[in-house]
Amino acid sequence: MAVLCMSVDTSAFMKRNEYYLWYKGNYIKYLRKNKPDGSKDLNYSDSILSFANSSFEEKEIWRKMAECVRAWAYANDLDINLVPGFINYCRTSPDQIKNFTNMYSEHKRCAFEKTFMPGTEFVRIANIDTDEKAELLRLYTEANSNFNIYFQILFFWHTIVYPSGNDDTAAQYINDHIIYAEQSKGEGFYRRELFHGAFDRADTTNIGGYIKSKIRHAIAHIVRHGHQNLIIDDIDQRHHLNSVVMLLKDIARYKLDNDYDFKINAPISICRLVNPDEENFTN
Repeated sequence: MAVLCMSVDTSAFMKRNEYYLWYKGNYIKYLRKNKPDGSKDLNYSDSILSFANSSFEEKEIWRKMAECVRAWAYANDLDINLVPGFINYCRTSPDQIKNFTNMYSEHKRCAFEKTFMPGTEFVRIANIDTDEKAELLRLYTEANSNFNIYFQILFFWHTIVYPSGNDDTAAQYINDHIIYAEQSKGEGFYRRELFHGAFDRADTTNIGGYIKSKIRHAIAHIVRHGHQNLIIDDIDQRHHLNSVVMLLKDIARYKLDNDYDFKINAPISICRLVNPDEENFTN
């Protein structure tokens, strides 16, 4: 048997020391990183682990472990950073996963939430029931959890594009749905305020096309054209790009919630909390 362990850094502050989940046919153990006195170690990440009965299962179980915590992070709007740690080949039985306490932990990158949310006890987990939804989940959570504004713009853009692969479809989607992204901020918010400092004095009535040709292009390509240059550490551009990130995140989340039903919680047939003393831990 192989025990698979991954570092899980999140903005959630978990109350319990360990949690057990069943996700798509596999058992997963979540371990909180504690100090020797038993209190939460605020400087290091938590950990998750599972087990594989053969080498053929390992890659698929890695993906399920990551997908489970990403779906949890999405449902609770958490930052998350995952780092594969180790595979421990050992002569043990699946039942002994309950007593396995070795964990892989790294220095924290994600700041903790200021308040504890009940959903972070694995109550809310997005229902990821297709491969397409799984890929969208990966793109969105990578964008949402990254601190680099240029990376965020590219990966929120990828979330809006996928699965078409055509940037024009993303531009049109933004234009068609910006009114919904503005619902929580006021009608015309993005169209009126956020693009006041647009590159090139662009016509921002076509906001999707503007982001595609002026923002995404400037970040993704080394060779610039005309006045599309990206100037790092320019305060006006930085404020403008912050606004672009806000819009792209709102549009991406609208797409996932409304076009792909990410708002629906995973049924117990996909994910559930389990009692390790009452279940047979055989995957």
